[in-house]
Amino acid sequence: MKLFGEFVSGIDSWASLSVMQTKENIEGDAHIDTAGVLVSTGYIPRPSDQLVNFGLFFQDYLPKNPSYKMQLSLLFGSRLPVWIPGSKSPNYQFRMPEYRRVDIGFAKVIKSENDTLKASNPLRHFKSIWITAEIFNLLGTKNTISYIWINDIRNNKYAIPNYLSNRRVNVKLTVKF
Repeated sequence: MKLFGEFVSGIDSWASLSVMQTKENIEGDAHIDTAGVLVSTGYIPRPSDQLVNFGLFFQDYLPKNPSYKMQLSLLFGSRLPVWIPGSKSPNYQFRMPEYRRVDIGFAKVIKSENDTLKASNPLRHFKSIWITAEIFNLLGTKNTISYIWINDIRNNKYAIPNYLSNRRVNVKLTVKF
C-alpha cells in the first residue's frame, strides 16, 4: 500500500507499508531428532519472509524562499530468516536484525529554468543548477546484509555479520543544459 501526494504544494511525498508472510511445507523434508524419532519439519519461512516493510519520504521547502528544499527518508524492514549452511533441521535458523535507516538531504537552487539573467552572467547558458548535501544513514545504524560462516576445529559454525555502509555524506551538483 502506498499513499502518494503533495503534503506541500508542488513537492511529492509518500508513505508505503507492505505486509507479507511467505512460508512453505516441503514434502519429504522430515528429520530425525535427538531421540531418534522421525519428525516432520512442517512449514518453514522462505528467504523473502519479511513480514513488515515501511517507508516514508517527505519533502519540504522554506515558505518564503522555495529555492531551499529538504528531504527526509525513513525505512524499516522486519527481520529476514537465515539458515546455517548445510543444516537440515528448521531448528538451525534464526533471523537477521531489523533494517532501519534514516536519510536526510538539503538542496539549494542556484539557477532555475524560470530565471532570466543578464547577458554578462555566465550561468545564463544553463537551464538549471542545483547543489545538494545529503547524509545517508544519518543515525549510523549497523544494518546486517548477510553473514560469513566460520567453522572451528570441531565443525561448530559461527555467523559473522556483514554490515551495509555506515553514515555517508554526499554532495552533488546537478546541472541541466
